[in-house]
Amino acid sequence: MFKRFPYTERKQMIKSIAGVVMCMALAGWRGQAEDNVCGISTLPNVVNPAVIDWTGVMNITEEVKLLKKEGIDRNSARGKLLIAEATNKVARASNAIMLKTRVDSVWKKISHATKKPLDITQRVKNKIQGK
Repeated sequence: MFKRFPYTERKQMIKSIAGVVMCMALAGWRGQAEDNVCGISTLPNVVNPAVIDWTGVMNITEEVKLLKKEGIDRNSARGKLLIAEATNKVARASNAIMLKTRVDSVWKKISHATKKPLDITQRVKNKIQGK
């Protein structure tokens, strides 16, 4: 394809293509893989995400309340077990709300140049508390 164009034109075409690819990359959702709670985790495939206040939701779980009440070290065996149970509880509740609200993923933190994710923090809290 490029052989029929002179070198300078090929170079310019490559720069233009690179610019388009860069713009496309900047136009999508931005986040870190470890911030995905449930749903689609590949950022180029995310279309309609939701976000939760992870710390706030974790703090209302019985496991984290017990951790704080009894002063259990998070790095101890029991502390790690309680954190894992709380994390699973939040992920399950987030998944249930994700399906109800028809979003494709739930994140701790995600951003976009022009869009805002749906905040489902209160709905997840209500689900965990059984409301």
